[in-house]
Amino acid sequence: MNNISSTIINDSHSLPLNFNHPLYFIKSLLDETTYEQLLLISNILDSESLTNISDLVSNSDNAEFTANEIITRLTAAKMHIDTRLFGLPQKTINNIAVHVKGVICMIIKYWSKKNIPIDANSILNELYSNHNSSANFSHEIPDVRNDRFFSNNTKIKTDDLMCQYWWAKTLKKTTLLNNEYISIVTGLICGDEQVHTSNKAVAFKKEKDKKNNSFKNKGILTCKESGKVIKLKNIQPADKRKYAELICKMQGIGTLAKQKGLSASLITFTAPPEFHATPLKGKHSSWNGSSPKNTIDYLSNLWNKFNKRLHKTNLYKNNLFYSIKAVEPGHDGSPHIHVL
Repeated sequence: MNNISSTIINDSHSLPLNFNHPLYFIKSLLDETTYEQLLLISNILDSESLTNISDLVSNSDNAEFTANEIITRLTAAKMHIDTRLFGLPQKTINNIAVHVKGVICMIIKYWSKKNIPIDANSILNELYSNHNSSANFSHEIPDVRNDRFFSNNTKIKTDDLMCQYWWAKTLKKTTLLNNEYISIVTGLICGDEQVHTSNKAVAFKKEKDKKNNSFKNKGILTCKESGKVIKLKNIQPADKRKYAELICKMQGIGTLAKQKGLSASLITFTAPPEFHATPLKGKHSSWNGSSPKNTIDYLSNLWNKFNKRLHKTNLYKNNLFYSIKAVEPGHDGSPHIHVL
C-alpha cells in the first residue's frame, strides 16, 4: 500500500524511538519484546490510531495484557486494514472524486472507440489496476467494492461511476467504515471505552442529521396536480417510520399469539468468539478479523437454516408460527439478532 497518507508510518525499522512517535509514551509500561511486536504490527496505522492505542494501553489496569490483545487483533486484521484517505477533509475528497470521474470518462471513451464491452466491474478493475495512484488523484483511493462493508447485492452502475457526487459520497462512506473497523481492531470500541460505535461515527451522524434538519426546515414539496404544499419538516424521518413499523409488527405478532393460544418468545442469535474483537471480563481474544458485516452475514445464514427447519415442521402452513427479527450491535460493534 503506497502513498496512502502523509500521516502513515510505513516502515517499522525506521520508527523514531523518541517523543515524535505516539507509542513511545508506553514503552516503559511494556516488556521490550511486547513493545517491539506492537511497533512492528502497528506500522500501517495512521497517527490518530497509534495515539488511541497509546491511550488504551496507558489507561488500562494491565498494560501488558492490553498490548498483547491489540497485537492479536492487529495480526488477525492486518490484511484488511486500509488507511487511504484517512484524515482528509471532505473538500479534498470532493476534488479527488472529480479526478476519478475524469479518468473513468477517459476509460469509457477509449473503450467505446475500440468497441470494448463496457460494464461497471470491468471499469473498476481497470481503474484500480492501472490508474489508482497519487499521480492521478493526489492520493490512492480505497476499493469501493469492499464486501466486508457493503452488501454483495449492491449493484454499481456505469452511470454511477461517471458521477463525481457518487464518488465523493462513496469514498467518504468507505473511508468512514475503514476508520470504524480500525477502531474495532485497536479496541477503542468496547464496553470500557466507546460502546457500540466510535465517538467519531456518532459525531458524524449528529452533524449529518443537523444538516438534514436544516434543509428540511427550509424545504417544501408541491403537488403538481392539486397544488398542495407540504413542508419537509412535517414528514416523518425514515428511521422513525421503520421503528414505528417494527413496533406495530411486534404488537401484531403478540396479539395473534394470544388469539391462537400461543406464546410469544424472544430468541437471540449470537456469533461465536471468533467474531468478537473485544470479549468482556478480560478474556483473551480469538477474533478472526471479521467486520460487523461479516458477522451479520454469518448470523443471517444461521437464521435462514433455522427457519428452513421450522418450515419442515409445517408450523408456517398451519399458521402456528410468526416471526420478526431485529439486529442490535454489541458493546464491541459485533451484532446479534433478536427474533420475536
